[in-house]
Amino acid sequence: VLLALAAWALVLLNFNSSNSHGLRHRLKAYEQENRDYLTEKYADQVKEVK
Repeated sequence: VLLALAAWALVLLNFNSSNSHGLRHRLKAYEQENRDYLTEKYADQVKEVK
């Protein structure tokens, strides 16, 4: 439980210290990674659709 609280505190500190632009940039990077992952994962199905 203590470890989880420490991790949560770190996340909050990081969130507060970073400006909204940094957060938006990180979210965009995460979305891109997610899209790439899904593209790879479903490449076969996508080929069939095309």
